[in-house]
Amino acid sequence: MFLPFLLPALIAQVPAPPTERTAIEKPILSYFRYHQTGDPKGLSEAFHPDALLQWAEGGQRKILTQADWIARAESQATKAAGKPRPEVRCQIASLEITGNAAVVKVILDYPTFRFIDYMHLLKLDGGWKIVDKIYHREEGKH
Repeated sequence: MFLPFLLPALIAQVPAPPTERTAIEKPILSYFRYHQTGDPKGLSEAFHPDALLQWAEGGQRKILTQADWIARAESQATKAAGKPRPEVRCQIASLEITGNAAVVKVILDYPTFRFIDYMHLLKLDGGWKIVDKIYHREEGKH
């Protein structure tokens, strides 16, 4: 017996055109630039102004608004005096696109910890913006 709920699993996804993938990677690369240089401009280029940064801490949901994150990044940038952080390795682990929505998993390897981020992007006014980020932090050298 063929079960109708299995049908979506049988339909092959059509890969996104390379130009669309490149357009989605643009805000991700701006985000990477922030991590590798500390330049908060990378955040404002990558994220929608109403985007949220979310994580779990002590079993509780934590949220940081985009405005608060940029303010924190600007404060840290002043202390860092624009020194590059080449020790931070950034990579796109996966990218999935469906129409005007996308999910990108990125890995940010710092010398003593790693961030695994899941970015939700929407195509808005002809360009892609990160509208939400959830993440997990792993301690230790990777």
